[in-house]
Parts: sequence; structure tokens; C-alpha cells
Amino acid sequence: MGIVIRQSLQNTAITYAGFVIGGINTLFLYTYILAPNYYGLVTFILATGALLMPFMTFGAQNTMVRFYNSQEQLKKEGFITLVLLLPLLAITPMALFTWFHYEKIGDFFAKENILVKEYVWYVFLIGLTLAYFEIFYAWSKVKLKSVFGNFMKEVFARMCVLILLLLLHFKKISLDVFLLSIVGVYALRML
Repeated sequence: MGIVIRQSLQNTAITYAGFVIGGINTLFLYTYILAPNYYGLVTFILATGALLMPFMTFGAQNTMVRFYNSQEQLKKEGFITLVLLLPLLAITPMALFTWFHYEKIGDFFAKENILVKEYVWYVFLIGLTLAYFEIFYAWSKVKLKSVFGNFMKEVFARMCVLILLLLLHFKKISLDVFLLSIVGVYALRML
């Protein structure tokens, strides 16, 4: 069996496992363990971070997949460096903007949910970790090693959130630790 077919079958199984774990988290654990406003807060942090991710990457992950193999061997290292540094052109101004306008951003989002104001940096950090994860995942794809990256994308984060939700339910961690741990899970996944 060829590498593409074998990895496709493995990635399909991993995606289904991630779908099941995500379904359990979304349909049962989040709604049972978290109050609706905190469930909305977690959803807001993750969804807004996911919306920021494409702006932070500048399409670097797609550039990597499209052009990496067409580079000469000596130019590949410079190309990788460029792809890793390119997102900083977007991330740096976004970080500075968030730093200087934190209160205004928090007030803007607090109109819908007052809890969001305290966690604006979490949105930024989730977006950042998602952006660099996608770049590293694209790098593994061009090396024809997509299974581990797909596992990290589909299963790892969801399984960690499931464990965190159970720890929160059994009062082993506080809600603030839970939210900070979600950011930590995404940072660990990126690394």
C-alpha cells in the first residue's frame, strides 16, 4: 500500500475519532458542566481565535504546501525561514494594537458577554497558536508525514479539553485554570 493511501486511511480514522470526541464535548460535557455564559465564553475565545488565524498566517501554510517542493534544496531552508517569519508581519501589529487598545476591545466585546473583557488576550494567544500550528502542520504535509499533525489537530486538543472538563466538573481545577489550560493545550499542540 502506498504512503498516500495508508496516510489517507489513518487520517480518516483520526478525523472520525476527533469528530466523536468533539461531539461528546459539545453535546454533553460543555453543556452539562459549564453555565451557558461560560460555554459561550469558551466558544467565543476558540471561534474568534480561529477567525484571527488566517489573518495572522498571511497564507504562509498554503504557500508552504504549494511552493516548498518546487524550491532547490539550498533554497528550501531560506524558504522555511521566510514562511516562519512572514506571519510576524501581521502578528506584531495585532499584538501592539491589542496591547494599546485592550480596554476598548474588551468594552466592544463585553456588550454581548461581560465575561469576554477579561479574556481578550486569550483570543489573541489562541489565534497565534493556531496560526503557527497550521504552518508546522503544512511543513509536515510537504514532508509526507501528515498523520501525527492530523492527530494533533483532530484528537489531541479535543481529548485534552475533555480531560479539563472532567477536572472542572470534579472541582480539581477552577474555571480560570480551565480557561488558561485551554490556551496551554493549544500552545502545546503548536509546539
